[in-house]
Amino acid sequence: MAARRRRRDHSVKDHGRGGAPETVWRRLTTLNDQRKAPALYALVMGVFVAGFAFADATPPAFVAFATLLFAGAAQIGVGFAIGRWGALALGAVPILFAVAAAGPGSTLWTTVFVLMAFPGTPLIGAGVHLRQRFDERRDDSPDAWLYGEEPGNL
Repeated sequence: MAARRRRRDHSVKDHGRGGAPETVWRRLTTLNDQRKAPALYALVMGVFVAGFAFADATPPAFVAFATLLFAGAAQIGVGFAIGRWGALALGAVPILFAVAAAGPGSTLWTTVFVLMAFPGTPLIGAGVHLRQRFDERRDDSPDAWLYGEEPGNL
């Protein structure tokens, strides 16, 4: 009889340390993946644009506001998940979806273009900046104090 193989648990374990900052950091960095983030962002933005393109009636103001806030959080999240300035190119994804969903004669794609020019793409950049700032703060090298860390906190 063949021995049963145990499945490996790839989750991040706490090991009784409570909410130590490095445990929280490891959980955050294992949830987001640089390879999955663009596809997830494209899916979220596709649903977002299609929801506005195929809606028969104007949504209530609160629903539209909450949807725009969620889209902003998704843009900050994708910038943080990727962590490289090349993520700014993802700002074109919702525009392409708007042209494909509503057609080039629609005003939807111009509205999405304006929304991506000011709040959208800068929010992706803010996420990238936050990721680089957190990575800089997590520097374990002996000269980390040069980046603003106090020598006693290392």
